[in-house]
Amino acid sequence: MKASHNKDVKYWTTCRVVACEPGTSFGVEVLGGKLVVNTWRYALTAAAGGTDVTESDALAVNPATWLYWKLAGWARGRTNHNGMQTTLERIKAVVEA
Repeated sequence: MKASHNKDVKYWTTCRVVACEPGTSFGVEVLGGKLVVNTWRYALTAAAGGTDVTESDALAVNPATWLYWKLAGWARGRTNHNGMQTTLERIKAVVEA
């Protein structure tokens, strides 16, 4: 792991694509070793003048994620929300460029 200039910890994860329907949806599972930790999905819906993108996540139910959320969930929830906003803004910037 490497600390960034804003004191956030940078890390890398392995993901597995679980949905890929062009123009409709895209989804990945985040893996911790062989264990699924979280699933992220992006749903695309036609809208006036463009496309709405909805991002969602589902935390896997297992002892490791339960313990993690008991100890650090208060911080991770905020991080996930902010990260989702950043991801959607980046998608918008690329698509509209």
